[in-house]
Amino acid sequence: MQRLPIGSDTGYNNLYLKLVRASHSAPRRKEGFLRYNPPPEKLIHPFYRATPIEQFRLCYKQRNTSIANGKPIFSSLILHPKTFKTILTPISLKFNSNIGLHKWVNDYNLNLSTRKIQLCQLSNDTIPKFHLHDISDDQQFKEIIQLMSRSKCEMEAIKPLALNSLLDYFMLNSDKSIFLEDAYFSILQKHTHSIEGLKLVLGSMSMHIELSVIDQFRTVEKLLFQALNTFNQLNTVKPIPLSELFFLIDEKFHLEHHCTESFKPYIIEELIHYYTKIKDITTAKNLLNKLIFVNNIIPSISTISSYLDLVREKSQAKNKKYCRQKQIIYISDLMPILEQPSSTLRKAKLLILKFLTPLCIHYNEILSLMRILKENNDMKLFLSIKSHFIDAIVKMETRSNGEESRNLASFYMLVEDDISDKDCTTFIHSFASTGNFSMISRIIESHGVEVDEKLARRIVERLPKDSEYKSPLYNRLKILFYGKYITQFDIGNA
Repeated sequence: MQRLPIGSDTGYNNLYLKLVRASHSAPRRKEGFLRYNPPPEKLIHPFYRATPIEQFRLCYKQRNTSIANGKPIFSSLILHPKTFKTILTPISLKFNSNIGLHKWVNDYNLNLSTRKIQLCQLSNDTIPKFHLHDISDDQQFKEIIQLMSRSKCEMEAIKPLALNSLLDYFMLNSDKSIFLEDAYFSILQKHTHSIEGLKLVLGSMSMHIELSVIDQFRTVEKLLFQALNTFNQLNTVKPIPLSELFFLIDEKFHLEHHCTESFKPYIIEELIHYYTKIKDITTAKNLLNKLIFVNNIIPSISTISSYLDLVREKSQAKNKKYCRQKQIIYISDLMPILEQPSSTLRKAKLLILKFLTPLCIHYNEILSLMRILKENNDMKLFLSIKSHFIDAIVKMETRSNGEESRNLASFYMLVEDDISDKDCTTFIHSFASTGNFSMISRIIESHGVEVDEKLARRIVERLPKDSEYKSPLYNRLKILFYGKYITQFDIGNA
């Protein structure tokens, strides 16, 4: 998957409206498009795929058709026609006719299928284990320990050259058979207690790299890994000067690409931890993309959890639609995990599903998620969190209570044989809010739900106002339902 820059949401509403008008001013009539629709490979959606019924409807209806009822479920990075800056834009797909539409849908589905990859988990055997030499009793090394033990204010005033000189003197006079990196490992693991101390060590390391005293790329990699581990233990969010260190590594080792392209997967994962901690979501996303799509490695549960927390934090915006678009683009790199047929990834999949379900704004997105889980034999996982799907369906903006009720009924039919008493209550409450007395009665009778006064009262409280329904059939069903389940209780306004 391509790495994607993240646009700013400043002045988003006005900018988006101008962009839409400009991009729609030249409709592609020849291909049957009423307005500008990005090509399939430019659309961003982590999991949506047109259902067979929707594909049939798209090709059967000759004019004015749309995907997902024209809801802006997709995102795309579009060049602004005036500023020539890339902006993240919600996309709703509407077509003037069905000419060429079958090929368009097939291309979109093919583009999704090519993203599927096989992943493996990072083996503990690949993570280096460092043997610490006992050098604390060395007189020259004690001077280094004293330097690293100073207060934070004093550490800020110390130049990396001071530590560098002490290390050089120690290496020249020590009678122990150790390498310079062994001294750095000892300092990082045992004697670095503040972010100021860590910056001092990194500065000294940079000098030794620049002077080619440390001249092995894998040695630098191991030292960086230990430095990142130390950073995680310091419980701080202050950044360390990694950009300068990376620039130096690129230059000294003559790397054609950025050094992160050459790092081992265990380093990449530690870097994701670091950038997540300092809240640099763009870099964290790009590294996550590399770990999954280049190294084919599944991140740890802690990495996924902290990354999703950061996405939630960074995606806060007054414009809810734009907030959703940002979340979709940030989480897209995690989708291959959900598509892995592995029962050992249950916790990771749960985290991703619980994040994704609230982002569904059309029922077909729910069906797309279910399709992924079914294809990978994860229906037990789906059934364990079906309440999240129900909640997402209820919160969708629909054209009417009737549409919401149809979506709920369709979902209920899919899970009818595998619902608990708690699920029954959830469905009853949800159907009550749409005024679907038939489905409430069906659930009560099929699952032997006992209607007590508490449940009856909650049903009545959730029913729509009578003014919203003028159908004689609705009123008739309401009278029958009340006579069977409600009137036996003394409920006000019933």
